[in-house]
Amino acid sequence: MTMYDEKCECKEVAVEQPHETVFNLLGESYDLTTKALAMTMQINATLFGKQAKEQKQENPRCVRDAIARHVDDLKLLYEELNDILSGLGM
Repeated sequence: MTMYDEKCECKEVAVEQPHETVFNLLGESYDLTTKALAMTMQINATLFGKQAKEQKQENPRCVRDAIARHVDDLKLLYEELNDILSGLGM
């Protein structure tokens, strides 16, 4: 990429590619959500004897499916956390 300095002289500037892509960020977010969901399900099972809920195991076919699945996992995590709060009387 070319840019101009104070004297209006053209000079080359190195432009780096972003290190993170949307797919990498989505994968990392999915991994963190999966870990948090596993922990909350284990807490629910240990403290209150509740059975773990079934998770979808099918692989997403496209980005839209991957995001929809991730949103569903986040909703399930929210429900698990609310169950824990209810069980603790909060």
